[in-house]
Amino acid sequence: MGRAKPPITNDVRRLFLAAYDRKAGTLRDLAGIFQFSEAFGNKLLRQRRANGHADRIEQRRRTPRRLPLKHRVVLEHWIKEDPQQTLTELKDRLLKERGVEISVPQISRVRKALGVRIKPRPGVVIGGAHHSAEKVASR
Repeated sequence: MGRAKPPITNDVRRLFLAAYDRKAGTLRDLAGIFQFSEAFGNKLLRQRRANGHADRIEQRRRTPRRLPLKHRVVLEHWIKEDPQQTLTELKDRLLKERGVEISVPQISRVRKALGVRIKPRPGVVIGGAHHSAEKVASR
């Protein structure tokens, strides 16, 4: 599979819209000249009508992709201290005590890297099997 094309810069977007406003050609012609699809040209026109501009909108992530090392060390300590904490409990604790918002899958990756597996809690149904306190304790 090939690499994704880089985003169309704001300068190119503005040049396209200026050419369209000057009636330098049809939408299809201009899209061909600027080397993007007619549908993308329509998107720029719609975006300008809605927002007053057609500048690129940066994508924002809600949570950071990687947990900073100083927070990872704390998280690892908490996991080793009590390996039975749920991922959600760890997530909530990080937010409350450290002010760090992170996704549950990221916490799961830290736990997995440590080699820590959680045992099912008594009364939890996993895969249709009910785990009693005796079964969990014997594992």
